[in-house]
Amino acid sequence: MKPLIFGYALMTSLLISGCAVAQMGGRFKAMDSNGDGYIDASELTAMRLAAFDKADTDGDGALSREEAQAAREAMPRRADGEGRGFDLADRDGDGRILRSEVENSRPFLIEAADSDGDQRLSRKELRSYFMSLRKAR
Repeated sequence: MKPLIFGYALMTSLLISGCAVAQMGGRFKAMDSNGDGYIDASELTAMRLAAFDKADTDGDGALSREEAQAAREAMPRRADGEGRGFDLADRDGDGRILRSEVENSRPFLIEAADSDGDQRLSRKELRSYFMSLRKAR
């Protein structure tokens, strides 16, 4: 199994917050923290950790299924297949996702949207990826 800690269903939704393609410009700029015109794994990991910390309401460094569910319900738009995201992320099956697991995993979005293989996402790649998701619905 690929290291899909916080796979598309949970973390992409938390990070992108169900943004529409029309809003991508402002979201992209916010995600591109170093301003180089690309989003790389370190920028995505920082965002994933921020989302994790926000969802970890009891501050124990682990997300329970209940905390993950509450985070999903707080999103403006929920992704299809959302329950599977927690199960993929909970690799040891203990019912919790540790912050260290998120920190040490490769962001799924890079694998899914990086069409040129340079290990970073351009605005065009991200827009194309989200357009393909919208068309698939």
